[in-house]
Amino acid sequence: MAAKNTKHLVLKALFAEAAKYGISQETLREDIAPCVIGKRLSDAKVQEVARVLDHIKALHGVPYTPKPTAGGGQWNRYESSKAGLLEEVKDLAVARFGQDFVVPLNNLCARFGESDGYRKMRVSALKEIKRRLKELQRDDPRGQQFPKGE
Repeated sequence: MAAKNTKHLVLKALFAEAAKYGISQETLREDIAPCVIGKRLSDAKVQEVARVLDHIKALHGVPYTPKPTAGGGQWNRYESSKAGLLEEVKDLAVARFGQDFVVPLNNLCARFGESDGYRKMRVSALKEIKRRLKELQRDDPRGQQFPKGE
C-alpha cells in the first residue's frame, strides 16, 4: 500500500513538473514515458516514474543529479555497446591523428584486414583497433603532428 501511495506522490510531482513546461499529461503518458522507460506510466514502478521525472528536469535546465553506482566507481564515459566503442575509437583516433582522422584510421583498419572502414567493423576487430591505438599513443604520443620533411 505504501508503494502505491509513493507512486502517486511521484506521479503528482511528475505531472506538476511537466505542467510547468507546458507538457500535457497525455504527451507524457503516450510519448515521453515510453521513450525513457520503455513502457507506459501506468505499468511503471516508482523508480521508473522517478527516472521520467529526472529526464524532464534534465531537459529543462534543472541540473540532473545522478545516483552513485552500486560499486561507487567512476562514471563510464562511453556506453558499453558498439556505438560506445565506435565513439571511443573515434576519440582515440582524434587524439592520435588530429581532426582529419578518418583516412588514417581507415588505413589502420585495412592493416587489420577490415577494408570497409572503422564504422562497419565487427566489435572484436574494433576492440583490437582500440587496443592498438592505445599502444600507439603510449609508445609515440603525438600531441601535435610532426613537422613536414622530417
